Amino acid sequence: MQTQRKLVVEVCMANNLMPKDGEGSANTYVQVDFDVERRRTRTRAKDLNPVWEEAFEIPWFPISATPDYVCVEATVYHETRGRAPKFMGRVCIPGSSFARRGEETLKMYNLERRGICSQIRGAIGLKVYYYDEELAAA
Repeated sequence: MQTQRKLVVEVCMANNLMPKDGEGSANTYVQVDFDVERRRTRTRAKDLNPVWEEAFEIPWFPISATPDYVCVEATVYHETRGRAPKFMGRVCIPGSSFARRGEETLKMYNLERRGICSQIRGAIGLKVYYYDEELAAA
């Protein structure tokens, strides 16, 4: 039997985000990056305290990869029609803090800046965990 490791990133919510639309709000979504994989939540219109409750399963190869050398990056953006999205903050969760399925908990992470000029506020709530799946022999 072969084993395949899956990483699960649950994007739960964010709170106290900084307005980005000029009207005191933002159209928020989260982009999740892990290795070469990229996933994205739905956009929550006019919401500085959005709730997504979206989970993404991502293959994690190789299983023997040292957790210290991998991370999940979750970036919050403000979506505007016809223009590039505006950065609202990001977090990078190291593999050493990934939980095994069944031991996962919701953790709040303060959003970090991309550069010294970034104006960032708020936190994002994520669950990041993994499990091993036995694959049937072909």
